Amino acid sequence: MSRNAQYDRHITIFSPEGKLYQIEYSFKAIRLPGDTTIGVRGRDTVCLITTKKVPDKLVDPSSVTRMYRITPQIGCCVTGRLPDARALIYKSRQIAAEFQFDNGYQIPVRHLANEVANYNQLFTQHAYKRVPGVSLLYCAVDDEVGPRLYMVDPAGSCYGYHAVSTGTKEQEGMSTLEKMMKEKREEQDEEEKKKSDGDDKDKKGGKTKKVNKLDLNEKETVEFAIEALQKVLGVDFKSNQVEVAVCTENNAKFRSLTMKEIDEYLTNISEKD
Repeated sequence: MSRNAQYDRHITIFSPEGKLYQIEYSFKAIRLPGDTTIGVRGRDTVCLITTKKVPDKLVDPSSVTRMYRITPQIGCCVTGRLPDARALIYKSRQIAAEFQFDNGYQIPVRHLANEVANYNQLFTQHAYKRVPGVSLLYCAVDDEVGPRLYMVDPAGSCYGYHAVSTGTKEQEGMSTLEKMMKEKREEQDEEEKKKSDGDDKDKKGGKTKKVNKLDLNEKETVEFAIEALQKVLGVDFKSNQVEVAVCTENNAKFRSLTMKEIDEYLTNISEKD
């Protein structure tokens, strides 16, 4: 450890093992507040869900949020240090506003996520600013390609996802999502197979097209996300303990669900079980 102590203090210097220790510590900072976030992309909907923790009984719960609107159509859920998150939310809005001013139309969510990722990555090469201890999930319904979901991390990586988890229980979340998506896809494959068998009784050698993504509507997508978070946390939470936000093709505006709407989804899930 003494050999690597000098590399531990510098953000721009690689250790002999090829690591940037400050970057690794920033990922630990994301898990420190104890929140877990999940994003799920369906056929016509993107859903974001995160745990909600009020730090003190005297704090107004309505002032505590991790869901932010960048543009009317683009939403963002932050996980990690909230002060860092607010700075990046401000930067995201600035990028989006400048893009619309220069081009006359709203910024695509993929371009916004890449621009913020570039901004994060720049400071892994300069010693005058530390990287942010926060990851961001961007979601929107694109006019051309439909629902989109992207995650930007402190190192400047940016990827699109069908479903993703970040925060304290990131690994458990990714494993749970992979398992649930596999089960859903198998169900969808079975339904497609039965449907094709019914439609093509007289045809021979017909092949069923494999489903590569979640074919879920708005209700199914939200329930899928809530069920996944319940399995990851191992508890049945109440509506005031989570935040849920959606974008749909029918209503492209990013909006957070009310506690009444979340209660209805929780009731449907408990009845289904």
